[in-house]
Amino acid sequence: MKRVVEEELMALARLFPAKTPLYLVGGRVRDCIVRDMDISETDADICSAIAYDDFVGLVQRAGLQIESECKKLGTAWVKGREGRYEYATFRKDSYPVSKGDHLPDKVEFVDNLQLDCLRRDFRCNALYYDIVAGKVIDPLEGKQDIDDKILSTVRQPDLVFCEDGLRILRLFRFCSTLGFGIETDTLRGAIRHAGNLNDIKSERIAVEIKRLLSGDNAKQALTAAIASGAMKYVLQRLDESVEENCGEKLSVGIEDTPIRLRIVTMIANLVEINQGWTSNDASNLIERCESSTTLEQNNESGKTGKFSLIKEAKQLASKWKQVYPQSMEKGLKLVALSQGVVACECASNDEEVKRIAVEYAGDIEDISSVLYAKGKDGDDCARRAYVRLDNWLKYCREKEIPLTVTGLAVNGEDMKALGYSGAEIRSVLERLRDLCVIEEIRGTREFLLSKAKEWRRNDG
Repeated sequence: MKRVVEEELMALARLFPAKTPLYLVGGRVRDCIVRDMDISETDADICSAIAYDDFVGLVQRAGLQIESECKKLGTAWVKGREGRYEYATFRKDSYPVSKGDHLPDKVEFVDNLQLDCLRRDFRCNALYYDIVAGKVIDPLEGKQDIDDKILSTVRQPDLVFCEDGLRILRLFRFCSTLGFGIETDTLRGAIRHAGNLNDIKSERIAVEIKRLLSGDNAKQALTAAIASGAMKYVLQRLDESVEENCGEKLSVGIEDTPIRLRIVTMIANLVEINQGWTSNDASNLIERCESSTTLEQNNESGKTGKFSLIKEAKQLASKWKQVYPQSMEKGLKLVALSQGVVACECASNDEEVKRIAVEYAGDIEDISSVLYAKGKDGDDCARRAYVRLDNWLKYCREKEIPLTVTGLAVNGEDMKALGYSGAEIRSVLERLRDLCVIEEIRGTREFLLSKAKEWRRNDG
């Protein structure tokens, strides 16, 4: 790795006491190792064990400027002639229980690099470069992960992702930008805590998604993010943000699919069939979605504030359907299948398998086939998941437990006769199927009709 830093940053580092040196840390050090670039070619995060007030004094002595700061966290943005540097004092972070909202509620300043490195996300990002000494400190064997092209968390994945839900998106972003794979336990931890993305502000999510989509391996990373279930929460958060800003739910005329899900599916399909859609196209569209939330225009009511990309999105959707009419249906099918496969692989007991059978009832046979194929290819995790799921499916067949709506002893006409209509019919049939699976019963026609009548009565 080339030992090159900005002159002003080297001058600042030389002011630090030898026992508390100034370090570059994180992505800048990692990228220099991965790509063998000059260390001054990427953004700089810097850190030290020195007391924060002493750091401020050294910055002033070096002729640099504190642009903004948060003394509670011991952080500051430092501005110089050659660049901007984000500083953080060595610390231990404590996060709110059962929240993944990205910000610690308590910090403890420490003088130990071994403690500071444990608050980071992935081992390849826990690399420190002593600016004056010109050497890399690697407390968690992050270089080995770089050599192996793998992403693994600095501590138990459950702890890392429970603290900060944004780390889940960062995981897939680094898959895209670095081309790294994901260590098995780390991926399973991300799947278990994907719901923590609900605690993250939509603006931060949008930034990570744009970075993910601009990487050289965006398609693979996006596929992994979809399979993990994380994209479900991402799209919900982004759509909630649009609703707040625009006062209306976005759709593009294809089964009322939100614009972000359409973009995701377009990438997964159009890139594959080489129709000219690239990850940068999607990144640019999302950027415009987030930066141009309103369009000043007059309509019949004289109101303004219509979302500026609705018309463009519909035009793109129309063009897309002409190019590959079945891609939306196939894309959504693949999303459901991949999510179900991963869920089965992560299931630890029969009750979880039963829950998965309910959630993915319409695709469960296909999921079983995918697991079987992966197991035949040597994937032990998939093989074990297949055995557990196959045993459950055999049990359901023996007991004549319906796993699909068409397997029920009642049908849509029966529900229509009870007063259900439109989407209600499909919904009540799925509810009856779920009941049969959960209770592990065949469900006679009389029983199912009585339940549907009861629900109709109770639901008004």
